[in-house]
Amino acid sequence: MKARYIINIIVLALLQALFFNNVRIMGVATPMIYVYFVLQLPRHFHKWQKLLLCFLLGALVDMFSNTHGLAMTALTAVGFMQSYFLELFLGREDGPDFKPSIKTMGFWKFSFYAFCLILTYCTIFFMLDAFSLADWQYLAMTIGGSLLVTLLFILFIDAI
Repeated sequence: MKARYIINIIVLALLQALFFNNVRIMGVATPMIYVYFVLQLPRHFHKWQKLLLCFLLGALVDMFSNTHGLAMTALTAVGFMQSYFLELFLGREDGPDFKPSIKTMGFWKFSFYAFCLILTYCTIFFMLDAFSLADWQYLAMTIGGSLLVTLLFILFIDAI
């Protein structure tokens, strides 16, 4: 593994802890910018490498955010599913060094790929956090709001 992936993990965890955890839009939406790390993992990474990196990032976010393993669990699950979602949007002609981005996939393909993974992440994260469907309207607003805010931030960052 390259050192830049470890640096990305540290930078994204710090950005989330110091800035994005304090952003709460309309009381329900929180941007979870660190999911961008999983979105940009290249195609050639072995599954165990993806899982290990996602576990480490999730553990760092949990330590800084005091979320008791929620980010670690959800991010590891999304890291496991990332290659399967990526295969849905890629052709066979794309090589093993393919790295997902707006530039390589196009805006709509990358947007839908990011939407699927972020939806999966937000659903796992907030369902584990609530651990109940008693207030399902608030849960749906939290998942939907965080999904949209995170997607917009990630599309903006990837377009830069």
